[in-house]
Amino acid sequence: ESKSTGATVHYKNIGEDRYFAGRIKIGISAKDLMTVLYHDVDKTTEWNENVKFAKRLHKLTEHTDIVTMSNHELLIIKSRVFVAARCTREALGGWVMAGRSIELKELPVTNDAVRAFLNIGFSRAMPDPEDPEHSCIFDNVVCIDLQKVLLKSAVKMVLGRINLKDLKVIRNHCNAMLSKQ
Repeated sequence: ESKSTGATVHYKNIGEDRYFAGRIKIGISAKDLMTVLYHDVDKTTEWNENVKFAKRLHKLTEHTDIVTMSNHELLIIKSRVFVAARCTREALGGWVMAGRSIELKELPVTNDAVRAFLNIGFSRAMPDPEDPEHSCIFDNVVCIDLQKVLLKSAVKMVLGRINLKDLKVIRNHCNAMLSKQ
């Protein structure tokens, strides 16, 4: 689908849905990357220009929470709001995080914004065999139903580029964090 310096995104259609899988090498440990993505979710807007807002609504356990996020408009895609349950664990020789959309009575769907549905969001940060203490390989798989989209085929083409851009934004943020140390 898309390729850039050190990052790739592939897709597969399964039924009506398009699943995107991305991979990028990031110069930060797998554990530190998962801390940035999971534990520091409320700070996401400080470094990710693609995110309009991000907030942890409920912390259920140390490794399970409920979040809401919204993206800015991008190309032909209007802003969307997500509400998702997420879980993170140390597993498979690295760190994994999985999430999917949920309904939450405290945050009902309104006419103010389109509520998208995250069918699946999965991330894995594995220590880089070349430098496991300071580098990791980050993989993600995502399938999103943006809801109320008129040009589904056009949007499906754009989502791969958005996924690639998100991977690079995460890598750039981690590089900036390291340069401040």
